[in-house]
Amino acid sequence: MKPFYWLVLDSVSVGNKTFPLQRSSLEFYSYGNIIIDSGMTVTHLPSDVFDSMKSELMKQIQETPIDDPQGFFGLCFSSVKIKVPKIVAHFVGGDVELSPRRLFEQVEEGISCLTIVPSYMEGVSVFGIKSQVDYLVGLDLEMNAVAFKPADCSKF
Repeated sequence: MKPFYWLVLDSVSVGNKTFPLQRSSLEFYSYGNIIIDSGMTVTHLPSDVFDSMKSELMKQIQETPIDDPQGFFGLCFSSVKIKVPKIVAHFVGGDVELSPRRLFEQVEEGISCLTIVPSYMEGVSVFGIKSQVDYLVGLDLEMNAVAFKPADCSKF
């Protein structure tokens, strides 16, 4: 049995801009290129994909970016009311539109940071719990399948 549940992430889009994972990243693991993990808070993406997303988010978000006071997050703003553009994870087999409710988290008073960060381990990406907000996620280990069902988790 594999120690993690792997998916294949083809690309990520911000608004109308799509950022594909490099082909070598898709073939790195024969069983997937991103771990889905409800125990990991943030999502970790390859640095090139993260950097492209960051550039596009800085164009689309009408706030001035600031340095992360904690030195962990890759994109922060001095605002807690950030209008987030549509971000979609394009998996082989289906797309998941990320909920804007947890894409930015307040890390200090008046400072919010993106809950997607560049991966610190080459070839290992993680789809963390903040990117799974407002979805009921089902894992079928026998069929080797995952299902995302939209849900308003603020009501639970």
